[in-house]
Amino acid sequence: MVHYDPSDPAQAYLVAEESDTGLDMTRLFGFVLLAGALVCLGLGISGLARNFIVKSEIADIAKTNAAIPVPTSQIKNQLEDDLGLTCQQEAFPGVHIAYRGWSCKNSPDDMVPVVEIWSRLDEPEKVDLIWMITGQDNLEENKSLLTSVISTVFSGADAQEAQKWCLELLSSSQPAGRQNTTIQGIAIILDSPPDARLNLIIGDSQ
Repeated sequence: MVHYDPSDPAQAYLVAEESDTGLDMTRLFGFVLLAGALVCLGLGISGLARNFIVKSEIADIAKTNAAIPVPTSQIKNQLEDDLGLTCQQEAFPGVHIAYRGWSCKNSPDDMVPVVEIWSRLDEPEKVDLIWMITGQDNLEENKSLLTSVISTVFSGADAQEAQKWCLELLSSSQPAGRQNTTIQGIAIILDSPPDARLNLIIGDSQ
C-alpha cells in the first residue's frame, strides 16, 4: 500500500505487508513445479536407460543358439504327418522378445490337445520352446502324444530316455505337481496341475 501527499507526490511511503502468506504460497508453488519437473526428468532418464538395456538384451539373445536344436519347419511337419494336427500361426509375447510360432490342434475349435511351437520373431526357424497341453483323463492317449512330441526334438537314446522319464511319471502314483529334468542340455518339464490339465514343456523361453 502506497501513501503519498496529493499536493506533493514526492512525499510518499510504503506500508509493508503484515503477512507473508502470499509470498509463501508463491514459493510453495514454485517448489512443487520444480519437484514435478525433476520427477519427469528422472522418469525420462529411467525410461531411456531401460530401453537401452532391453535393446542390448535383445541383441545378446539374437546371438544365442536356439534352446531346441531342431528347426520350426521340421517340428511342424512331423506333428502334422505323425499326429494329423493342423498348425496355424499365432503370436506368443515374451518378456524381452516376441515369439511368433505355431498352434497345432486336431481342429481350430479344440482347446486340447494343443502343441505350441515358440519360434523367435526375427528368426522363425529358431525354436526355444515346445508346449504341449492336454487333459489328464486319457492315460494311453497322453502317452502316445507325449512320445510323439518328444520324438520331434530328441532322437535315438535321448528320445528313449526322455520318453521313459515322462511315462514313468505318468504311470506312478505321485501327486499332481511339477517335475523337471534335463537331457543333452534341453530342459523338460512335466506338469500335472490340479485343474485336470497335463503340460509337457521342452526348452526354455528367452
